[in-house]
Amino acid sequence: MDTNDLIDDKNLNLWEFLLKNCNIGVVREKRTEYFVESRQNESTIFVPYDNLNPAFFTHELLHIYLRVKNIFVGGHLKGLVLGDNELFKIFNYKLLEHIGNCLDHIKMFPEFVKLGYGENEFIMDYHIKKINEGELIDIKKYYFINFAFFWKIYNGKAINYYIGKYFSIKACPNKNFNYNLELNELKNIDKQLFQILESFLEDWRDFNITIDDYHSFTHEFVLKIKAWIKPKYIK
Repeated sequence: MDTNDLIDDKNLNLWEFLLKNCNIGVVREKRTEYFVESRQNESTIFVPYDNLNPAFFTHELLHIYLRVKNIFVGGHLKGLVLGDNELFKIFNYKLLEHIGNCLDHIKMFPEFVKLGYGENEFIMDYHIKKINEGELIDIKKYYFINFAFFWKIYNGKAINYYIGKYFSIKACPNKNFNYNLELNELKNIDKQLFQILESFLEDWRDFNITIDDYHSFTHEFVLKIKAWIKPKYIK
């Protein structure tokens, strides 16, 4: 396990703590991004050959840190959604993975900064805004397929995209981006769904990874989504 140029004085204590609590492998390969794969007590961090960076490596270590702290919010959410045909009209595996990653990032970012790394080192696309005008226009354009008499026909793919973009915005660490306009637009498209997402994010931000339990409010979030779906025709 070659960790040369990946361990520095900022992440050394975290690295040593994790090694005492789980098994970590490091694989260098031809790839563009860092990635961690975890199963039970085993984790493997995949590292690009030509981009050895302690900050990006620490990002993956913090994903593992949450697992050590028994935080599996993404997995719990998948367990509640997968197999439910109604929920699967708007959620798919890719979106659930994305939500779990965003939720991790929200809790990881303060810890990353505490270690002494720059905010702009947290993610590789730090300088890229997480929603653009064209994407917002597409959500507004395709959210409803058409109107059938007095019934709105919802576009499941557009709702999926809406939810994904919401979480991308909320997990964005770049404070130079002002998303107020975009969030107001999302709210105007569907106030009820927006409020369900907002309430869940508020619970998650208040959640203390050391002493609190996330299962109850995650389950409540899924129940609210199911209640929101129930009276609607989603195609």
